[in-house]
Amino acid sequence: MAANKRTAAQVEIDMALEEDLHIKGHSARLIAEAIAQVRPYALSRQQVAHDLRRLQKRWQTENRETVNEHRMRELKGLAAQERELWEAWEKSKLDAERHTEETTTGGKDGSKDKTALVKEGQCGDATFQRLILEVRDRRVKLLGLEAPARSEISGPGGGPIQTQGIDDLSEAELEKLLLESKRIDGLKENAKPDHSDAIAG
Repeated sequence: MAANKRTAAQVEIDMALEEDLHIKGHSARLIAEAIAQVRPYALSRQQVAHDLRRLQKRWQTENRETVNEHRMRELKGLAAQERELWEAWEKSKLDAERHTEETTTGGKDGSKDKTALVKEGQCGDATFQRLILEVRDRRVKLLGLEAPARSEISGPGGGPIQTQGIDDLSEAELEKLLLESKRIDGLKENAKPDHSDAIAG
């Protein structure tokens, strides 16, 4: 009997369940078993792995769009903050005005009030310049324009990293490496994609 293809609606329903189970840490085998319990058909592990790859591409596209929208919103906010900081900087350079009042008593005219407007020059509040630099630094980081930091890895005390060749390993260490290699090969074998979108009937 020929295998049936899932409808587009069935694929979307299955992928929603696969996504939920994948997020909870289930393997492709367990996901296939769970689908077989709730659907009138079964999926192979390879088909589940194929669906999960499609979901991953979908997530990447959606997240890229979400990140770009968030980045643009942040950039607009930073531009508004920078404009306000420049305005505040310019105002901080204007002459400061101070009113003084002085009352003198005595003399033949009695008391006299004397007021004066004193202007004092200012060179600007450097706090605004520091904040402008912080806004610009934030913008550079959002856009990814910052030069990468150079880092070096070294051994203890800043010396060279100690390496160990295969000839330096004990029998027990070699056996452990061999078992781990076999385990990884088994995982790779299980992860091979099945490019058919067929349902086992």
